[in-house]
Amino acid sequence: MKTKIIAGIGIAILAVALIFTMKPKSFSDEFAQTMKDMDSYILQGNMEITKGEDVKAYALEVGYEKGEKDYFKVTLTDKELNQEQIILRN
Repeated sequence: MKTKIIAGIGIAILAVALIFTMKPKSFSDEFAQTMKDMDSYILQGNMEITKGEDVKAYALEVGYEKGEKDYFKVTLTDKELNQEQIILRN
C-alpha cells in the first residue's frame, strides 16, 4: 500500500515537472532575441489608409541592414496608380 502511494506521488511529481519543461517560450522574448541576432531583414506587406470613405492601398517593403550605421529602405507602391515612392535612411 505504501509503495503504491509513493509511486503515485512520484508519477505526479514527474508529470508536473514535464509540464513545466514543455511550457512554450514567450513569443516576445524569443522575437526580441531573434531581432538582436539578425544583421538584416526585409519585410513585405500591404497597407491600407482610410480617409473618410476613400481607401488607398499600398504594397509596402521595408529593408534593414546593420552596419556602422543602421540603413533603412522603405518602398511604397500605390496599387491603383502603379506609382512608387522610396524612402532611404543611411
